[in-house]
Amino acid sequence: MLFQERLRKYRTEAGYKSAKDFADELGIPYPSYMAYENKQREPKYDVLMKMADKLGVTMDELLGYDPKQSAEEQTGFDKRAIGERIKEYRVARGLTQSDLANKANITRIALGNYERGQRIPTIDIFARIAMALNVSIDELMGYRPEQSSIWRYGITEPTMTFGDNLKRLRENAGYKQAKDFAKAAGIPYSSYATYEKGSWPNEANLTMIASTLHVSIDELMGYTPRPLSPLQQIKRDFERAGYEVNEEGEPCDSYEIATPSEKYPFRVETQDDLKQIYHQIKLDVLHAQKKVWKDNIYKSLLKYERRKYHEK
Repeated sequence: MLFQERLRKYRTEAGYKSAKDFADELGIPYPSYMAYENKQREPKYDVLMKMADKLGVTMDELLGYDPKQSAEEQTGFDKRAIGERIKEYRVARGLTQSDLANKANITRIALGNYERGQRIPTIDIFARIAMALNVSIDELMGYRPEQSSIWRYGITEPTMTFGDNLKRLRENAGYKQAKDFAKAAGIPYSSYATYEKGSWPNEANLTMIASTLHVSIDELMGYTPRPLSPLQQIKRDFERAGYEVNEEGEPCDSYEIATPSEKYPFRVETQDDLKQIYHQIKLDVLHAQKKVWKDNIYKSLLKYERRKYHEK
């Protein structure tokens, strides 16, 4: 299939019925776009990347690149599992598909494709979705390096470009020549060389690079772990159990805690009270020898409100 045929096919599947609508979405002149669909003209890299982003496909798919093995065969990626994780985190944060799509600067149609397991996001889109959901890229991709303790950290903006960071990690790992590292990672040197110049690897190659360097994907992407404050850790653990912690007042003088479906939230009067509740929940969870966070949060908050009521 020719490039223009693939472009037309993916545009239609993504819900853009007319070429003009898609050209407007890309922010390029309609005659220029029609040259891509009808005149065998291929776009420059930045336009191609934007097209793939809006259509919810990889640039490999758009260009018709077909590696000998799929990303799932090479790395164990399960498109459906990745989609389920994205949906799970989105729902836990009370976001609609439109909310998350806007936060991550992608289309709702593309997000729907990811959540249904019909497409795997490109790495740069993964990063934006992870940032919007406040989870690590490793968590979202299901990648678990042995030394990972990313659950204890928040996500920060990349500290350097991907290419610069990749080169630094390669050299730190003892690979002075890029060609030697490409061979160790099982990636063609011609492909690897473009990564150090700033292009994004596909999911399969990214995972092989991270595995060969013995680093997490977050580290490889240049995201620096940042220790969470006690309050941030409390919010994160509550969110994982399906509870939202909202600060009330300016400056904050109380907290409202509830699941998205609850009409009447619990109110915790001070941060010290919240920390004491959290500490008790952790003890209860430890005593139970299993993660029953949701039940223990509810019981602890109920006990707190009863105690405050009788103190009045």
